[in-house]
Formats: sequence, structure tokens, C-alpha cells
Amino acid sequence: MSIQVVTSNPTGNLIASPVSQATGQNIVGILAETIATTDSDYATAGKLKGVWIPIDANCEFTGPVGSGTFTLADVGRTCALVTGGKSVAVDTNGNACTITKFISSTRLQAKFNMPPIQTA
Repeated sequence: MSIQVVTSNPTGNLIASPVSQATGQNIVGILAETIATTDSDYATAGKLKGVWIPIDANCEFTGPVGSGTFTLADVGRTCALVTGGKSVAVDTNGNACTITKFISSTRLQAKFNMPPIQTA
């Protein structure tokens, strides 16, 4: 399964992470289950899915590069997520995560920027 980052929205429901987090959209974690169109609650807000939640600011995740050319020089860069929260946009400055390790041109290791509170 690929990663999918989820955030809270102003109503408290978890949603697929947008490119950057606006007020009221705080990174919560990584979706632990796939959301499928065959799920009985697919069309409803507040789906019942597990989420892996980082326990501290040093938790890291391994994930795919979604856009941009990723090189060793990108380690330490703060980036945005690709729409839908399934990969990192290494070519887009953002507030979602900081790259901590180069694995390959298509895979990276990063950490969420915590605390996950964004202001307008």
C-alpha cells in the first residue's frame, strides 16, 4: 500500500491532505487502510479508518517522490505534498514535511513538521 497523509479539517473529520495545510487543517498521520469505493461508508464524511499517528516530532516516514527531480541536495528541504497526500512534491516549497534522507530518485525519508499547527 502506498502512503496517504491525512489532515483534520475545520469540522474535525480526517481528509486526504492538500498540498499545504491551511488554518484548521493539521497533519494527523498516515492512513493505515485503503479507502475503496466499495466501502459501505465511502460517500460519507467521518469514515472509520485506522491512522498511524506520529508520537513525537522525530518520527519519520519513507515515501514516494510525487513530483520534481529528487537528488541528495534536497535533504533538509521543507516541501509540500502532492494533492491527495500520497507523495512528496520535492520541487515545491511547503510546510508539510522536511526531507531527512535520500533513498533513491523516487523514494525518500522525511518527517512531518510538528507541531502540526498552521496559521494563516
